[in-house]
Formats: sequence, structure tokens, C-alpha cells
Amino acid sequence: MSTVHIHSSRKDNHPSTEYPGLTNEFDMEHAKKVEEVRSVLKEVGEDTLKVLLMMDAVQRLGIDYHFHGEIEGVLERLYTKFNMSDCHNDLYELAVGFRLPRQEGYYVSADVFNNLKDKEGKLQGKISQDIEGLMVLYEASQLSIKGEDILEEMGNFSSQLLNAWNTNDDKSQARIVRKTLEHSQHKSLATFIAKSFLNDFQGTDGWINVFKELAEMDFNIVKSIHQKEIRQVSMFGERVEVCNH
Repeated sequence: MSTVHIHSSRKDNHPSTEYPGLTNEFDMEHAKKVEEVRSVLKEVGEDTLKVLLMMDAVQRLGIDYHFHGEIEGVLERLYTKFNMSDCHNDLYELAVGFRLPRQEGYYVSADVFNNLKDKEGKLQGKISQDIEGLMVLYEASQLSIKGEDILEEMGNFSSQLLNAWNTNDDKSQARIVRKTLEHSQHKSLATFIAKSFLNDFQGTDGWINVFKELAEMDFNIVKSIHQKEIRQVSMFGERVEVCNH
């Protein structure tokens, strides 16, 4: 694995030339964090659920633009594995495994959702208790194309159960459910989704903290750029005002 070397002739606490308001030390830490996440993505194994969790997190945190090559490689493997396997009984794995490749332009047959039905063609009752699974199932249903009645069925089924859960005493979970119903992931602004997901994203795996740290650094960069733009607009307004007097 190659090592990235970053050299600077200025002291670390001097202003960054790339991101005004931040320091050279921040520049270097940001570059290191990008490479740290890249290593995690390159070294991810064959655990399908872990791969799905990582790909979903990278997109929702808005840091995917750093890793187009790595994501493409993972999606290729995921797409092949998903289409070759007949075992899609886990609701979360099925729904996210469908959504991620299709969202990126891969064709995945909606027929895989028939795995959620019993021999009589009815949706299995056990999935009605899987709230996280129902949320990603609802998001997957939003990527339907004409004629995919099964996805329309999944969307109606999941939205009905999620709306009922929205009144649950678990206020934190109810808030997340409400956001899922109101702001479908692929239809919402990336920045809005990232900020919301960053607050809700929890877990004990080490990679989760690494991903969150990079997302937080990216937010600081965006904030710095916006502050610079506000100053420029303000200075322009002051110059116009002086010229008018």
C-alpha cells in the first residue's frame, strides 16, 4: 500500500492557502484521514453486510466523492455477488443490496423482493418488526421503474408500517423514521442528508469513527468556503455602496 507524503514549508498553524480560515495542520490531517478511509474501503473483505453498511455510510455522509474508484470496485463485486445469489432473506441486506447498485446505474431485478414473501405470496410477518429494514426497504422502493409492481407493493407496505411506528414512544427512532418518509435519500440534498446522518450514525466498529471524522472535517471545509464567500459578497456590497455616494 502506497504512503502519501505531504510537505509544507510553512508552520502547521499558519492559515491554509487552500481553505481560508483553516490551518496547514488541518490540510495535512484531512489528507491523512482521506487515505485512512481509502485503506478501509480497499481492505474490506467478503462480509456482504459489512460492505453494504460501509457503502451506505459513505454515501449518506457525503464523503463518497473522495473514493469513486474504490466505490466502483466494491459495487462491481457487490452487483455480481447479489445477482448470483438466491439467498436474500435478510431485509436490510436485500434492500440496501438492491438500492446501492441501482442508484449508481446498475440494473438489479426487482424480483429479488419476492424472497420476502411466503409460499402463498404474502409478505412475511416477521419483517414488520424490523424498523431499520423497513426504512431501507422504503428507500429502495423509490427507485422503481415503470412496470415494477413489486416495488410499488414494497413501498406501500413499508410506508404503512413506518407511519404507524411514527407515533411510537421511542422519540429518537420516530424522528429518524419521519425523516426517512419525508426525505428519501436519493431525492434529498447530499449536505442535508449528511448532516442528519452524522448525528444519527452510531456503532462500535472502528471504521465508523474514521468515516465520521472525515465527514466532520469536510463540513469544516464547506463552512470555511461559505464564510469566505459571505465575506466576498459583503466586501462587494461595501464597495458598491461607496461608489454610489
